[in-house]
Amino acid sequence: MEQNLVLSEQEPSYHDFNSTSTFLLRCSIDSKGTQTEFEWTDYSTAVFRKLQEFEDIDISGYIDVIRGHETLRHLSNKKKVSSLHLSSDNRFALRIISKSHMKVLLEMLPKYYHHVKKYNNTLLTKFYGLHVVQPQGGKKVRFVVTRNILQSDLKIHKHFVLRDSLNSHHVHKTGDEEDLNMTFHLHTSLRHKLLT
Repeated sequence: MEQNLVLSEQEPSYHDFNSTSTFLLRCSIDSKGTQTEFEWTDYSTAVFRKLQEFEDIDISGYIDVIRGHETLRHLSNKKKVSSLHLSSDNRFALRIISKSHMKVLLEMLPKYYHHVKKYNNTLLTKFYGLHVVQPQGGKKVRFVVTRNILQSDLKIHKHFVLRDSLNSHHVHKTGDEEDLNMTFHLHTSLRHKLLT
């Protein structure tokens, strides 16, 4: 799979921002142990490794989780592929994107990379990888990997749907929604960062 997991101190080159690597993975994704072959493509690997390095993410751990059976099982489920999936260790969010969104992300990647390098505490979404996976005989699934900002040792007891309107809604387990009238309080330092 990966031949060189050691990062160089060199800045990513033009080639790094435009590179792809494709290979085949085989794994069992059903209860019968049937082997399925997947075509896996990584985009701008060296650039995303540097972005991972900025966040002290262990590269081999990232690869193990992102290419793991659970991820492949989810992405190859023809009946129920949700647009957002959390990694098995709950550290990463995998968001399925369209081909056009993938192109936009690749176009903005050089500016994004330099911004994150300069402003390590940026409040922008932290992107860690861009991948395409296609099970044998199946459709391509494009996805971007970001930090799971909801990762917590605390149990999440309420979920909210925030829409492009003045009214937000609480979603009950039954699927029913109710309008919210709530105030969210931020820690003083985070509030200051957001306002700045």
